[in-house]
Amino acid sequence: MDPLTRNLSEIARWVSAAPKPSAFATETDFMQFLTEAMGRALYLLRTGVALVPNDEISTNGYIKRRAVVVGHMVRLTKLFDGLYLHIANRQLELAGVMLRLIFETEIRLNYLMTKASSKSYRSYILASYRAERENLMDLDAKAKTRRLVPIEIRMRTSILKHLRRDGISRKQLLRNRVWDIDGKNVRELMRDLGRQEFYSYSFGSSSRWIHGSWQELYHYHLQKVGSRFVPRLEFGDPDTRSAAPPTIICLDTLLAYLNWSRGDPGGSVRRLLAEFRDMLIRLDQEHEYRMSTNTS
Repeated sequence: MDPLTRNLSEIARWVSAAPKPSAFATETDFMQFLTEAMGRALYLLRTGVALVPNDEISTNGYIKRRAVVVGHMVRLTKLFDGLYLHIANRQLELAGVMLRLIFETEIRLNYLMTKASSKSYRSYILASYRAERENLMDLDAKAKTRRLVPIEIRMRTSILKHLRRDGISRKQLLRNRVWDIDGKNVRELMRDLGRQEFYSYSFGSSSRWIHGSWQELYHYHLQKVGSRFVPRLEFGDPDTRSAAPPTIICLDTLLAYLNWSRGDPGGSVRRLLAEFRDMLIRLDQEHEYRMSTNTS
């Protein structure tokens, strides 16, 4: 038996032998099991993104348009790796940063796989040069008044080199005013995916981890003593809500990716993913039931 088949069989046995969610008595029980689950989910993500549909792609790789999707799936896998690391190290605030980036990446990835046109990929690549556009404009303006210093010359040369690599002219970049895929922000991408009602509950609320809102400072970085505040340097402790939903989201996205890439022709990995995801959904539902019962 080859290593891949052996490892997938081990994960399948682990999923089949998983205890019923009602068997977990405490939050610690949930989190110990979820930490194990996340490790196995990470293996499935790494495996899934490496699967290819045919020998031609295995030998030569993906064309650029499809590589945009593949790159997003690799990014999602690495972000989940970071989430898993911070969950395991009980660093809620850093896990929250990964969570927000996971939401953004999977939304864009699902849009690219299901709603994008050929122009969407061009739009995505061109929008990636927003900072370079500002730098180029600044360097061009400076070059009219003085000689550029060596580091400025290298920066401008690098920008122009990357533009040529992507088939973008200087004029196209300087004229561009669209800095999102198809001119759509995340809320609009979610609307196109039929998920607009979840914006504030997922991407919107998780943005506090990136921008450092007062809510995040108050709950995780400060401790109130009377009417004053003192620093709180210890990390918050992750719970089931910070582990189960993002793991489910990433497995769901991998399922969609394998359908898009056709990298699992026999369907064995997709079947295992579906079983794994459904097991985690049942666990998450049990946890939510316990939470609602305890607070009612």
